[in-house]
Amino acid sequence: MRQGGRKIVSVSFVLLFLQVASFGETRYPTEGLFASSSSTSTQSRPRPKRPVVIVLKTERPLHGDFIRADIETDSLVVKIGDTLRTIRLEDVLLIKFVIEDTVSQARASEIELTASQRMAAQEAIKELYKLASATEVGVSFLEYGSRIIDVKAAVDMNLRALPESDVKDEIRLAMEAYADANTAWNRMIRYDFLLPDFEPGKTLMKKYSIPVDTSLGQGILPRRVVLSVIWTAARTHLKRAESLLKH
Repeated sequence: MRQGGRKIVSVSFVLLFLQVASFGETRYPTEGLFASSSSTSTQSRPRPKRPVVIVLKTERPLHGDFIRADIETDSLVVKIGDTLRTIRLEDVLLIKFVIEDTVSQARASEIELTASQRMAAQEAIKELYKLASATEVGVSFLEYGSRIIDVKAAVDMNLRALPESDVKDEIRLAMEAYADANTAWNRMIRYDFLLPDFEPGKTLMKKYSIPVDTSLGQGILPRRVVLSVIWTAARTHLKRAESLLKH
């Protein structure tokens, strides 16, 4: 019974990607779009960019580059900025493949923030930079956890004052990354590493493209690498939010 259900989902998954929507009516070749989670590509040539807009059930549309779809886990991977994000198909309402000019136009038509909204965004960014500075100087797990609670409360309050926009997305993603680092660190208190086949390592490895260390035989995700990669992603979103706010 489960196998039959899988076939139906997989067929729907393929059909969804073959329905290229309004933005430019651009159709991309299907070769290389679908991959099994148990296989890796042996091709060394660079993957062509496939700009895409993904409309989700609970968030504003995401703009990025389509990387691949995984028919075994019913999910897709999209590169948003410098971060790879895995999205469950059940969370997706619509996928639109677009041309570069359309992406630029979409970015240019972002909502203009009012003075009070800009101030709220600046306050959120300021709080996040305090957290970023703490990670660079050096911070203990207990201190980091305490700071996360305070910063998240301040950031969430300011986010509520912002309309859905790229600035809000980048601030949200930065806060999410810092919170993910706290979750990972909490799990690494005892053994100082995560395993790539178990949560939260499995999800975080895919979400932030964390490299696996195989020097000890068994593949692991060392704490210093996990935190460094996630904090770098957080700072990237933070800088992007600051840049968007200046325009």
